[in-house]
Amino acid sequence: MARFKHLLGLLIIFSPFSSLAAATTADEQLSFESTSNEEKPSRNGIYSLKVPKNHKNPDGEKVDIYYFFHKATSESDRIGLLFFNFGGPGADAIGEAKYTIQDLPVSITKSFDLIFLDPRGTGKSAFANEIRKYANEVRKCKKKQTCDTDAFIKDIALPYDAFIKNIAPYMGTNAVADDMDALREHLGEDKISYLGYSYGTRLGSIYAERYPDRIRAAVLDSSMSPIFENERGLSIDLAKNHEKIAEYRLNYRFERLVRETKKYRWHCTE
Repeated sequence: MARFKHLLGLLIIFSPFSSLAAATTADEQLSFESTSNEEKPSRNGIYSLKVPKNHKNPDGEKVDIYYFFHKATSESDRIGLLFFNFGGPGADAIGEAKYTIQDLPVSITKSFDLIFLDPRGTGKSAFANEIRKYANEVRKCKKKQTCDTDAFIKDIALPYDAFIKNIAPYMGTNAVADDMDALREHLGEDKISYLGYSYGTRLGSIYAERYPDRIRAAVLDSSMSPIFENERGLSIDLAKNHEKIAEYRLNYRFERLVRETKKYRWHCTE
């Protein structure tokens, strides 16, 4: 918790506060039962916003993204918007909002409108139901060991084709970053502050790259490299980090990692 508060303290540099308050909003009553489609949020709650399914075609089909909004408790001390992403990828943000807000220092909750956006494919946001349905079908197929039968072709392969055609091209970090900026614009703010963990650091860095003039401050904790584009590269990078820690603690050089990294780079240049 001390580290969490220290990281958040970085977000209010140059604000009127000299230190973080010790009190939290633990006793605040937060409602997560209903959704609202107000033009702009006026109270705490879950809201939705229609955004382009394909941001390259802003006048085309729209999809819904959902977010939890927690209004700054002091209008006179308000700094702006603070977006959260807890990583994953594949994790929703709304589900963690209540616990996060209750642990936040008062100097944060009174200074920022807090935004917990469910990325596409998570929570209630676009494509989440379709992805869950497909994943459940695959899980049942594997459990029954019928993946090589006609039933699999009928019940799984066709939805998969639809997934590839209608959903996959509109998923990914770039799309979520564009959704974040659409929400920023919808809420009428020139800039946002951002706090991201793990995969959230990748999202934050991509947003800052795409919209460098719209970031007020950002904290990226447990950073994830933005340069890897596939699961294999990410896995090798993660192993590299683990073995660096082991090397430091055990004073042992892991030659296997060096060989695997060279092998991976060779495959990528084929």
